[in-house]
Amino acid sequence: MRILLVVCSVVSITTTLSAQQLAEVGNYGENISTVAIDGAKGVLNEGTSLRVIDMTVPTAPSFKGSVSLGSVPTGVFVVGNYAYVAGYTGPFSVISIADSNAPTLAGSVDWEAWKNAVWVRRGGDYAYLGTCGTVEVVDVRTKTAPVRVGSLGQLESCVESITGDGGYLYVVTDGAATRVRIYSLASPASPLLLGTIPGNAVPSRRANSVAVFGDVLYVGQEDGTQAYDITDRAAPRLMGRVETEDRYYETAMDVDRGLLYVADWERADVWQLASPDAPSPFIRIDGGPEHQVRQVAAYSGIALAARTYALSLANPTAGTNTDVRALTPGTGWAGTLAASGTTLYLGTGPGLATLSLANPTQPALLNHQYTRWSGDLKVVGNSLYSLSPWGYLEAYDITTASNPTWIAEYPVSGGLDTLRLSVTATLVAATAGNQMILYTRSSGGTLTERSRTTLPTGANAVALAGSTAYAALTNGTVRVYSVSNPSSPSLITTRTVFGSTGAGIFNVDAEVAGNRLHLLYGRTGYAVIDISTPASPSVLGTFAAFELEGSDIAVEGNTAYLATFGWNGRRGIRALNISNPSSIQEIATVRATGLPRSVLVTSGFLYSAEDKGALRVRNLAPAPAGHGSGFMFH
Repeated sequence: MRILLVVCSVVSITTTLSAQQLAEVGNYGENISTVAIDGAKGVLNEGTSLRVIDMTVPTAPSFKGSVSLGSVPTGVFVVGNYAYVAGYTGPFSVISIADSNAPTLAGSVDWEAWKNAVWVRRGGDYAYLGTCGTVEVVDVRTKTAPVRVGSLGQLESCVESITGDGGYLYVVTDGAATRVRIYSLASPASPLLLGTIPGNAVPSRRANSVAVFGDVLYVGQEDGTQAYDITDRAAPRLMGRVETEDRYYETAMDVDRGLLYVADWERADVWQLASPDAPSPFIRIDGGPEHQVRQVAAYSGIALAARTYALSLANPTAGTNTDVRALTPGTGWAGTLAASGTTLYLGTGPGLATLSLANPTQPALLNHQYTRWSGDLKVVGNSLYSLSPWGYLEAYDITTASNPTWIAEYPVSGGLDTLRLSVTATLVAATAGNQMILYTRSSGGTLTERSRTTLPTGANAVALAGSTAYAALTNGTVRVYSVSNPSSPSLITTRTVFGSTGAGIFNVDAEVAGNRLHLLYGRTGYAVIDISTPASPSVLGTFAAFELEGSDIAVEGNTAYLATFGWNGRRGIRALNISNPSSIQEIATVRATGLPRSVLVTSGFLYSAEDKGALRVRNLAPAPAGHGSGFMFH
């Protein structure tokens, strides 16, 4: 399974669900990915709920009442007694926080666009929502009936951050051509583009955060923070770099009381702005366990950072960084799944969580380890293998299932945009970029690398069946290799599954169940292949009625469960009746809480790792005719 997201088109979902089909019956873990403050009142999200923060004592926030949002937010903004919430892929909501102990939903606008950021004018009249492709303008003067009134046109990429001041809006995107756009808000319902900062004016890596202080604009990016003179908004001028070293992935920033707070995945830096064009370092504070930071809110000399796994408070005067709100241990965002009996292994942002499924609908934490992120997890025998985007395949001993013990790591290279594993008792296969890597496995679980095969495309998946490996490629084909000699795999045949892949495939999964190979080609479709004769694989049927990105497959008897998502906001779990592969029928679709990354059937339920939606537990779809006792492949 891979972590990189890709652009997708909208798909119309028409399946009608019964009350039980894929209904959520449990979950594990929530995350804190947003925080905002106005005066002594603020908010943060706790998974799909929004909680009010009392900041009367800034160094000791008091947590008050909460309200359900129905989806995980990616941005919040507070003006007075209202919080404005950009749903991850759910609605844009206006929440009344006048009563800190009992916040309520005032109004909302529902649409599927993936909303990354939100900023609201100080008067609380218009909100600006950054999506993948544009900025939406919402009239929020009537809190109970917010209305979309326009957009800023088609942008070439996703909006990463938005801020503003009295009369201007500043929009940061991750595009190469234009990184920053500056708009006049003289007519707030119809912002007018004044100036831009082109991509080539922002050295090196992408920009992802922005803050304004007077006539200076600070742009946070992966190779440092830039300062721009915006006295003339139509012609921003680069003044210099606030810092010269690389930031650690995405940054978030805010300005308060003449201090610039810049947080990334591993630290928080504070800069004095006595001379805004030449900030001076004030203090660097360790950010705690490495993890994604989504939003920073500064107030009265402190800064709160939403770090997904917790809310941290940076106190520059004391030189401390403390987690002041932490939710269910071992989560953050959830990405990968594997199971052994009644033990579930969950790859999360902060590491590896081990959960008991003694009560299948109420997973309970047994163990949590801070490890490298997992791009794919697989279990065989007493071994757990994790393929990490950081370039390593790691092996764990799970003889004691509740306590995985790290035993070895193996370097992986070749491009880490796609990470897939497949395991048998004696072989482990991994794809990383355009390479298929084969290992032999000892009885103790250690691996010996035997070969690396270069594949024609750069994002692939692999599935093992006996002495055969099936490599699914992003050109819509599957390559069949004999791996009877793992040191020298030989190509047997190539089979075209989807001849035309439209806008292209960026994600692939491949799973073997009995004598069938199940393939999921993102934005193209799902296929069932007869592999009874490996040299002559035969396409039994395809289901190409969706354009969403596909991230994972789980097969239970005659039902295939697909995890699908897209940058247009559509995301869901889909169940297909595959009892007759020549006529595959969709029998259920449910909108996911977050972005479904991985699905797994075990203990009689469907488990889905849904990114910021954490781990969700769902009922299985009704078994189609001819459904046997079934078994799970992941």
